[in-house]
Amino acid sequence: MDEQVLNALALSVERVEPPPALRQRVLTAARRPAPMRLPLAAVAAIAVVALLAGLLMGNALRATPPQSGPQVSHFTLAGSGAASNVTGDVTYVKGQVAIIHFTDLPAVEPGRVYELWLITAGNHADAAGVFTPDARGEAQIVVNRSLGGYKLIAVTVEAGPTGVSAPTQAPEISGNIV
Repeated sequence: MDEQVLNALALSVERVEPPPALRQRVLTAARRPAPMRLPLAAVAAIAVVALLAGLLMGNALRATPPQSGPQVSHFTLAGSGAASNVTGDVTYVKGQVAIIHFTDLPAVEPGRVYELWLITAGNHADAAGVFTPDARGEAQIVVNRSLGGYKLIAVTVEAGPTGVSAPTQAPEISGNIV
């Protein structure tokens, strides 16, 4: 066909308006962004990187030992003689602090206190604090130091209010450090 015939044919057709709904659908579709398509090589590369990251994290977690909390031990002190009903419950956070709760302590005479001692394997006594019981015969003392190197906790009755530098009598309350 001749170019002039084609041009005349195009002009001979009546112009038709599309229905408004069709026009709106076409315009809406044209405004929507096309979905992003990654090349297959990029998808494969992302999958390999994710897999390697997972393997490295798994190995790192397996290589790191689990973090455990502080070691806590419990043991008991017992009384003898006039203090035979006394018990002392010790909670020891290894290397840090010991908390000792006493029950059934007899009252001490005015000017006297209970004194706590830490005893080494060589029977050397280090003073660790003084205390007096309340009206119910209870007392609590905190030892802010490690019990490492000590084998025994002992309690004597000594001159108050600050105690003495070395025990003046045999302890009536004692227990092995566990």
